[in-house]
Amino acid sequence: MGTLGASVILFFFYDSLYVLIPGIVCGYLFCRYRKKVLKKKRCDRLETEFKEWILIVSSKLQAGYAVENAFIRGGHELANLYGKESDIRREAENMERLIGNNVTIERILFDLGKRSGTENIRDFSEVFAAAKRSGGNMCEMILATAEIILMKIDTEREIQTMLHGRKAEQRIMCLIPFGMIFYIRITSPGYFDPLYHNPLGILVMTICLGLYGFSVWMSYRLVTIEA
Repeated sequence: MGTLGASVILFFFYDSLYVLIPGIVCGYLFCRYRKKVLKKKRCDRLETEFKEWILIVSSKLQAGYAVENAFIRGGHELANLYGKESDIRREAENMERLIGNNVTIERILFDLGKRSGTENIRDFSEVFAAAKRSGGNMCEMILATAEIILMKIDTEREIQTMLHGRKAEQRIMCLIPFGMIFYIRITSPGYFDPLYHNPLGILVMTICLGLYGFSVWMSYRLVTIEA
């Protein structure tokens, strides 16, 4: 996808099949970028699922379950919410197995927080460990943490909802230059010939490409807001 997209963009600017070579390099860079995007989406999904898990655990604690059993029972219910292939369901199964091997619940949650890459899960594991060591009210602590995570997730969703229209506009604006170039090349063949296959034209188009890339980057930054 990255190589194809970059090659098409470069072809519009340079009108040469040699752009396939730098297009491959751009494809590699696109993979790194796409990896970060997918990681962010997966972390957001895991955080949402974890929020549901601790809400279930809190209800189990109120019903009189021990902490370990509350997490295990809650993990069983996650399969009905998110399916057996969800990340949080696999983490729940891993927790059940480790508890059976006498690994402490604090250590399991700390490991989950470390591997998840999400600040909320990591903070929860640290607060949970401190509360368990000090003999704090686990039910109240879990409920309070769930409410904080829920508020943050809801805030992020509200921000993304407000920015949804702006993001659509940003994508359209990024495509408009290519639509204009394509239209002119079809309706007025040869109009851009002075800009191709000569040193001055290549220089001009390179400057235009740089300005276009900077504009895309700036527009992306403007519609990317973290809660």
